[in-house]
Amino acid sequence: HLNDATATGGVLIEVEPNTQVNKPIYLLHISSGQKGEVGSYRHHIEMGPLSELEVIEHHISLAQGGGVTLSRLTSYVGEGACYHHSKLIEESQQQHHFGHNDIRVQRDAIASSTSLLLSGLLLRNQTSSELCGENGEIAMNSISLPTDKQTFDTRTYLKHNAPHCQSEQMHKIIGRDQSNAVFDGMIYVDPTALKTDGQMDTHSLLLSDKAQVNCKPQLEIYADDVKCSHGATTGQLDPNQIAYMRARGINRFNAEQMLMSAFVCEVAEKILHPSLRDYVISQLNNSLHGEISHG
Repeated sequence: HLNDATATGGVLIEVEPNTQVNKPIYLLHISSGQKGEVGSYRHHIEMGPLSELEVIEHHISLAQGGGVTLSRLTSYVGEGACYHHSKLIEESQQQHHFGHNDIRVQRDAIASSTSLLLSGLLLRNQTSSELCGENGEIAMNSISLPTDKQTFDTRTYLKHNAPHCQSEQMHKIIGRDQSNAVFDGMIYVDPTALKTDGQMDTHSLLLSDKAQVNCKPQLEIYADDVKCSHGATTGQLDPNQIAYMRARGINRFNAEQMLMSAFVCEVAEKILHPSLRDYVISQLNNSLHGEISHG
């Protein structure tokens, strides 16, 4: 509500029925990052039946003053449409970011949303989705890489509101230094949503004794004849895997980097656009080497 009340910019994207947009739409948000500055953005996407669209949402800030970014993107995915969304947050080390993405998926439609929380002081991003018609599908994924004393908070809410729908979620977190990470996810299955198939997995790595990761996956199921599950794991790098790689001539540092990269890139590989996918993998590797760039 605060975002809707204070929004100073935004776009409305309407895709006609039976229209395939061949190139992704790139929404680039650049904040000065000055202390006290608030950037508030409100976007909406309306997709007609049997249309196809990819949207890349990118947030960066230039200075280290400590401003605030508010963002909200709502998407309506019409019957039989195909929608791909990626959100990349690369704010300055003093920036706050509060974001919310809403996706409504109609009958026979397919949607995906991947959120990448790479840098900022305090980030909270929520993706809320609703499967409104039969045979709808959605995938919701995220990567969170807090370091220093940063706090990255990822939330998801998914409502299965129609029968014969599928959902998949994969969330990866690497906690470093004195950082804090949160994942709070909910799958709600309405009494009418028979034959629901909903999966949610959260996996976390802790690379420091002072880092914290708090995960809260939840299921609320009010329908019979459904298949839903959630899983959460938290641990450190496997010393047996490191020993195996060192026995084959790979030094410890490289072995650890390879394991961390493979851990998070499982989500990055789900990004549809090849150029964005390559960029994200590069930034992930830079971050894990302590050399994150905002290029």
